[in-house]
Parts: sequence; structure tokens; C-alpha cells
Amino acid sequence: MNKEQNILFAQRNLVDSIWKSMHIEGFNTTYPQTYAIVERAKLSNISMDEVLVANNLKMAWFLVLELIDENLSVGLIKDIHNEVARGIALEWGKLRTGTVGVGGTGYKPPPPTEEGLNSLLEDILRIEDPRKRALFACVELIKGQFFWDGNKRTAMLIANKILIENGCGLLAVPLDQQDTFSEKLNRYYDFDEKDELVAFLDKDCIETIDLSGSGDQIVS
Repeated sequence: MNKEQNILFAQRNLVDSIWKSMHIEGFNTTYPQTYAIVERAKLSNISMDEVLVANNLKMAWFLVLELIDENLSVGLIKDIHNEVARGIALEWGKLRTGTVGVGGTGYKPPPPTEEGLNSLLEDILRIEDPRKRALFACVELIKGQFFWDGNKRTAMLIANKILIENGCGLLAVPLDQQDTFSEKLNRYYDFDEKDELVAFLDKDCIETIDLSGSGDQIVS
């Protein structure tokens, strides 16, 4: 794919991406419910939290696609988080200022700094291969816990920006792989085992379109 094809692929899979992200956050929202939220249809038997998280993800995706040609920067990361965490986190679009723990692990990330995020961004931008750059950005931004909430969602959106602008597909954790994702992520938190998590994301969580045959085919 080229960038324009990847943008269309992302737009076509918007609801699917939001639906999968919702499940990572512990919501059991169905695909039809997610579609209805995105399309602003009337709903029953769904919580306001689900509506807020899904709508925030929709607006964050719109911003990612709007800024697809913008250089990756600390400001852009904050802008994406501003949409992801609006009305959910203690603050949105601003770095965390206190301490947090990560449930299910003993990991306690230190309070982040602007300098630390800038340094990480420099490391990200030095990676030449865009697929590797996207995955490195994803796992490092998750572990850094730079914000009070919405770190996984923000990190995956940043990874997707990198993938899309380079025609490399979309990153989303399939529902049947989310337990595996959580296990490998927890090991990364506790033991800094990054390679296993990156390999899993690379193999099982990136979808693209094979344009080499007579018809389009989604491949991982």
C-alpha cells in the first residue's frame, strides 16, 4: 500500500479499530454497539463510559488522519492524548505529575518529564524501518505511562500514524489475542521483556492489504 491507500484502509476499519481498543480497556461493547456509537445512533443497555471512550477514540482517529503528514513531536502526542482522555483522565493533553501503579504488576513508573519524552522521541525517530519504529513507539509509550490514563490508546494511535504514513497497515490487537497481549505486556512491565511483546505485535496485530494478486486481501 501507499499512504493514500493506507488512509482509506484506516477509514474503512475505523469502527473495527475502536471496537478492539474498547475491549483492551475492559469494555465488552459489541461491534454493532460500537458502530452505533460512532454513527451517533440511539442505543440502549450501554454505559456512558463506553460512549465516552468510543467517541473519544473516534475523534482521536480523526485527528491522526488529519495530521498524518505532520512530523511526530511531543506536541502531537499530547494533542492525540487530549482527544483520547478528554473527560476521562485527571488531565488530558498534559503529562502526568504524580505517581501511579499498573494493575496486575509490581511496576511503578516514575513521574515523566518533558525531557524524558523528548529523548524517547529522538530514539523513535532514529529507527529507519517504519514498522519497527511504530512498534518501538507503541511499547515504549505504553511503558512510560506519560499520562494519567489513556496510555495504551494513545500509544497505539501514534504507532498507527507511523504505519499509515508509510503504507505499512494498521495495528490493532484481535479479540482472541488480547489475553496474550496482556500477559506479554505485564511481563514487559515487570521484567522489561520487550522483544517478546514486539514480536507478538509484529506477527499477530498488524493488518495490511496484499495488492500483488488479482484482488485485495487482508494479511497480517
